[in-house]
Order: sequence, then C-alpha cells, then structure tokens
Amino acid sequence: MAMKVELILVLLNSLFNIQACTGQGRIERGKIDVAEHIKKETSVPLDTSVNGIILDDTVSLNNILGKRLPVINFSNYGECTVCSNIDGTEFLILCVDYGGYINQYDKFVVVPSHSIIQPKRIRKTLFKKFCSGLGAYIGCDIKEIEKQMLMMNKVQYKTTEGVETVYSQSLPDWPYHCEYHFMNNRLVRYEFDYHDP
Repeated sequence: MAMKVELILVLLNSLFNIQACTGQGRIERGKIDVAEHIKKETSVPLDTSVNGIILDDTVSLNNILGKRLPVINFSNYGECTVCSNIDGTEFLILCVDYGGYINQYDKFVVVPSHSIIQPKRIRKTLFKKFCSGLGAYIGCDIKEIEKQMLMMNKVQYKTTEGVETVYSQSLPDWPYHCEYHFMNNRLVRYEFDYHDP
C-alpha cells in the first residue's frame, strides 16, 4: 500500500513539474504566442517547425535535441547550431539572433550536406530526414507539397544545372518569411524564419 501511495505522489509531482516547465517556457519566451497568433491570423498555411522543433520554442527544442547544443559562427548564417540527419546527408541549421536566448532559434534552414562547407561542430541526430510541418523534405517532388505552394510567390532562375524554381512567402503584418528551392521539380533547400515585430 505504501508503495502505491509513493508511486502516486511521484506521478503527481512529475505532472506538476511538466506543467510548470511548459507554463514557465511560455511566460519567459512569449514568442511561441506570437507564432500561434500568426497561424490564427492568416489563412495561408505556415511552416514553423522541423521534426517537431518549433521556431523560437525552447521547450520543443530541449525535448527533442536536448539542452546542450554547440553554437558556432558558421559561414553566412551567423550564430547557429548545425545538426545532421542519421546518415549525414542533410543539415538542419538552427540560427539565433546575436545575443538571443540559449536554445531559442528564429531561423531554420535545411540543405543537403554536400551543398555547403562542412562545419567543424555538428550535432548528429537520429532523424532519417528533416521534414517540415507542412511535409517538405529534401528530395520531395513539388507535387507532394503543391497545395501549400499555391499561395506563394513563384520565381524561376536559369542556372548551369537547369531551372531553379523558388517559392517564397512573406507576411505584411508579421515578420514571417519562407523559401522553398526546387531543381527539376525536386526540393533542394528550404528555410523559414521570423523575428520580433
């Protein structure tokens, strides 16, 4: 009987700790409320997460990748953490504003690892692919996410490798921006971000 009571007390304590951490994260950050507000205010679907890691949401990042992530100055991305998928073929670059909060990233970039210079410190993950909240992933056919692209601006560029098609979206009242780059109808890069209004 004493063991059951002790188990119940442990479970209740865990539940209160989880609620306190979640609530505290929302109060301290406040930015997750901005992201939720953006989603409610616009009829256009917005990408704000990769594999469950949400822009500017420390709690989701800590739960999925852990609390100790190496931050480096990397190429033209500034302060960031670079993660690779399990086989090292893709990078998820998590960028933070200079002087921003620890583990609170406001820009996500997903690229094939061969397309950029390898950073010195990479956090390897167990993800097979980096998939966005709207279903975008490196190598997906444009037809797989075509419906999400309908409301976006489309620009095409001629390159030495063929025609690159870029779909982008920026919201006038909120500082949200996203880009999806396709070569031969295959996604080769995507990124999205927002900053405090």
